[in-house]
Amino acid sequence: MSPKLRWGLATGLAAIGILGIAVGAVYWAGKYVPPFYAMAVDIDPEVAQTSSNAMLRQTAAVASDIRRGRTWQALFTAKQINGWLAYDVPRNHPKLLPSEVHDPRIQIKDDLFKIAFRWHGSWSSVVSCQLEIYLQEPSIIAIRIRQARAGKLPLPLDGLVQSFVDSARDAGVLVDQRQIDSDPLLLVILPTAANDAKSMLLDRFELRDGGVFLAGRTDRDAPAVATRPEHTMAVESK
Repeated sequence: MSPKLRWGLATGLAAIGILGIAVGAVYWAGKYVPPFYAMAVDIDPEVAQTSSNAMLRQTAAVASDIRRGRTWQALFTAKQINGWLAYDVPRNHPKLLPSEVHDPRIQIKDDLFKIAFRWHGSWSSVVSCQLEIYLQEPSIIAIRIRQARAGKLPLPLDGLVQSFVDSARDAGVLVDQRQIDSDPLLLVILPTAANDAKSMLLDRFELRDGGVFLAGRTDRDAPAVATRPEHTMAVESK
C-alpha cells in the first residue's frame, strides 16, 4: 500500500472515529436525566396520594374562604405539587397536559422554579425548563422561560411552548404569548371565580420555603369572567 493510500485510509478512519464520538456524545447528552427529576419521579404511590390529598384539602379550604368572601392564602409545597402531578392528574385530569408530556415534576429552590418531564413525540427525551414566575398584576401570572434542555442539549422552544399554550387554552385558561430579551413570556390570566357576584383575585405569588405561596381576596366589583386586559398586550423587553 502506497504512503498516499495509507494516509488517506488513516484520515478516513480518524474522521469516522471522530464522527462516531460526536454522535455518541450527542446521544448520551440527549439521554441525560436531571438529578432532581430522577429523585422526584421515583415517588412511592402512597406518598404521592398522601401529598396530593394534602394539596387538595388546601385547595378546598381556599375555595371555602372565597365562597365566604374572606381573604385567603395557601402554601403549596413542591412535595405536594409533585404528589398531585403523580397521583391526581393522571386519574382525574388526563387531558390537562399535551399528549407528548408524561410524568412532570417540579423543583423549587431559592427563587428558582424548575420543571422536567418525559417528552414522547417525534423524539423522546427528558425535557427540563428553568422558569421565572411572578405576578404581573392581580390575577395575571407571568412565566418567563429562561432555559430549556432535552437532556443536556439546548432545546428550541417554539413547538414546546405552543403545545402548552394550546393545552391551556383547550382547558379554558387565557394565555397571552410574548417575548422578553428573546425568552418566551407567557401571561396566564386566571379566570375569576364567580359566586354570588363575588370574584377571586390573586394578589400575591411568591416562591418561598420550597413551595408556592398564594394569597388573595374576593371582590364584589370584579368581573365574573376573565377578559384580556389591554395593558397586558404590550410587554416591553428589559
